[in-house]
Amino acid sequence: MCKLTSIMRFVFLAYSANMPAQVYAQPPIDSIFINWNKSTLISIKRQLESATDSLQKAMYENRLLAVKEYWNIKNIGDLNNKSIRYKLIKTLFVKSNDKKKDFYIIEANESGSKVLLRSFVLWVDSTNTVDIEFYDFFNEEWQRTGKFKKTNFHFQIDLKNYISKFGKGVNYDDIVVTEFKNNQVKESEYYLYSTLSPESKVKDVLGGYKKDNFLKINN
Repeated sequence: MCKLTSIMRFVFLAYSANMPAQVYAQPPIDSIFINWNKSTLISIKRQLESATDSLQKAMYENRLLAVKEYWNIKNIGDLNNKSIRYKLIKTLFVKSNDKKKDFYIIEANESGSKVLLRSFVLWVDSTNTVDIEFYDFFNEEWQRTGKFKKTNFHFQIDLKNYISKFGKGVNYDDIVVTEFKNNQVKESEYYLYSTLSPESKVKDVLGGYKKDNFLKINN
């Protein structure tokens, strides 16, 4: 190796060693949390105003109060970094520099003798193949406990299209589906129990952890 080449190589290595490491710019979690809550409440209020069934109206009124308690806030613009929702997006974004910025979150708690707090995070690619991560909430934290794939899966552009007439849906518990674009909330729809259309294929996602291709993850 000639002397000039050696010098150039030394200079390049020295320059590379002193280059600052690329820093991942974490999305503004505080504003995402507030906007997410606002978007979901807008959905509930809109459906309350259009509901004609008295029982359904009463349930929406109940949900307006219940979700705030679940999110651990009093007012729509409140910020609480101990909220269950805040903890979820913080968990997703803390190491998400290698993830796509467009995704969906399905909040689908399961009632029974014990309420299971669970969320599904979906990344859909251009071939309609979706990577799904399954999160459980325990010990006051969200834990990623598994993942799986589904093919031939997509959502309609407007999530409102999946709202069915009360009593005609496939969900036994309330479900919230939120679309994120460029790490920001685009739309968040609240589906009161029995109002989620089967066309949404959300039910297939909820049962994914029971399928053969479900890969358990030990955190």
